[in-house]
Amino acid sequence: MKISGSCLCGAVSFRVDNRFKNMYACFCQQCRKISGSSFASNLFIDANYLEWLSGENKLEKFTVPGRGFNKAFCKKCGTGMPFKTSDAKQYLVPAGCLDQDPEVEKIEQIFYKEKYSLEDARLQAPTYDKFPHKEVK
Repeated sequence: MKISGSCLCGAVSFRVDNRFKNMYACFCQQCRKISGSSFASNLFIDANYLEWLSGENKLEKFTVPGRGFNKAFCKKCGTGMPFKTSDAKQYLVPAGCLDQDPEVEKIEQIFYKEKYSLEDARLQAPTYDKFPHKEVK
């Protein structure tokens, strides 16, 4: 089965086989910074299983100098997008750019020791289906 992925503005889209082996929730400082969140959720898949549908030419790739640490994103809206790993055998697929739920064999949390101290409290926080009806001050 295939699922789709896209950026926020719709300029970039792709289709990928929904057979991910691993998903990593990474809490390292680099992943927090590059994702703009408290952790990055990345999936990995064989490079032959991803097909670009539109906008591949609208992608930009940033590589941290001397580190081999990368991020690909839509030049128009900034959404994190898939990119080939350094050996070009796999794509790293940011989970947030998928339009449907991925099927994953194994989920692991890595560099958990580097997490923000609020992470444990976040897991215990109330959940809402949309913004709570409290007035924000």
